[in-house]
Amino acid sequence: MHYLWKLLRQHVSPMQLGGFLLANMIGTAIILTGFQLYRDVRPVFTADDSFMRPQQVVVSKTIGPTSTAAPTFSAAEIDELSRQPFCRSVAPFTATAYEATATMSVAGTTLPATSLAFESVPDRFTGVSAEHWRYTPGDTIVPVVIPRAWLAVYNFGFARSQSLPAIGDALASTIRLHISVQQGRHHYEGRVVALSSRAATILVPQTFTEHTNRLYAPEGSSAPTRLIIEPTRPADERLTQWISRHHLQTDEDRLESSKTLRLFQLLTTVVVAVGLLISLLSACLLLLSIHLLMQKNREKTLTLLLLGYSPRTIARPYVVLTVVVSLVSVAIAAAFAVAVRPAYLSQLYALYPQLPETSILPTLALAALLAVVLLAANYIIIRRATPLNS
Repeated sequence: MHYLWKLLRQHVSPMQLGGFLLANMIGTAIILTGFQLYRDVRPVFTADDSFMRPQQVVVSKTIGPTSTAAPTFSAAEIDELSRQPFCRSVAPFTATAYEATATMSVAGTTLPATSLAFESVPDRFTGVSAEHWRYTPGDTIVPVVIPRAWLAVYNFGFARSQSLPAIGDALASTIRLHISVQQGRHHYEGRVVALSSRAATILVPQTFTEHTNRLYAPEGSSAPTRLIIEPTRPADERLTQWISRHHLQTDEDRLESSKTLRLFQLLTTVVVAVGLLISLLSACLLLLSIHLLMQKNREKTLTLLLLGYSPRTIARPYVVLTVVVSLVSVAIAAAFAVAVRPAYLSQLYALYPQLPETSILPTLALAALLAVVLLAANYIIIRRATPLNS
């Protein structure tokens, strides 16, 4: 092969190879950096609530200035909403119809008893695994989700005034709720399995709400005051218009976050598409260069074939050339994506200290996949361009 390369390399253009190397490196770097940036930034919009999924929206009716009770949704209103084209599914919040009190134990300290109300939604609307979000009638241990606002009140109010340690998200599972029903005749222990930025009350499994309502308030059910909606697509404008037209209120921050995430997805798609286009054009440039090189060496190639060299052997120097140039360009692009990541992660973690860490391995796997696809395509085209194979 050494002598073949010496014979066939006379018309190799370093400028053309350098142009491919630079173009493919830029295109691949854009793809890999855009992909990793999306994976790193996406949790900003989706990881702030460990109970409800990011695309879900909670709505309630606006309370008038003279109202003394929260307005409710009728069955007809829920049915009308469920038939809207923008609504994949909808369910009411089911509230407990009995009185309950609870004391909360945090870091070995028991806080004063307070009256509580529990709510639940169907399990399909939760983001908690079924293993942790399960209640069997008769159990005294109940999984619960508490509002993040409660933890903030404890950390910045009660804990500071009583010189108690603050509780972060990772230690929220150590919180215990000692629940008392019917003036202490029945007791349950609530174990925190998740936190929610959007829950206004303590959330429990649907089976617990239905079971205890049958036991303690068989005739006390009431119409729901809040609904949870899963739209067909995030930040659907039709849903926003419907909410405005019916004078409902919702978690505006969630809607804005969903819109921002959708815009970010669109921008990432455009950036990656531009990178793919640049890489495709660079691959075409390389293949064109190889094709011209093979045409210039056509007489030498035919002579080698007559001397008994196989088309595979003659094509091998060109294949090796494309492999080396392609691997070098992808390797430099991957190194760039890895090197630039700490620069924006430091700024991201400064703004969101509790942001979960993401792995760089999927991006490196994508780089390997791009290299394999590029090499396979180059090999097939070069083999077909070799005389007697064309």
